[in-house]
Amino acid sequence: MIVDTAGFKFKIHSTKMEPVGTKVYLDVEPENIHIMKKVK
Repeated sequence: MIVDTAGFKFKIHSTKMEPVGTKVYLDVEPENIHIMKKVK
């Protein structure tokens, strides 16, 4: 799913889908951050 918030878009891989407009939370631990190249 794509989460659009405060001008940032996050692509979230999850086994649980939420309806559009639902408030979701993103909890990130530093060791789980993976920076990837932007696809052209």
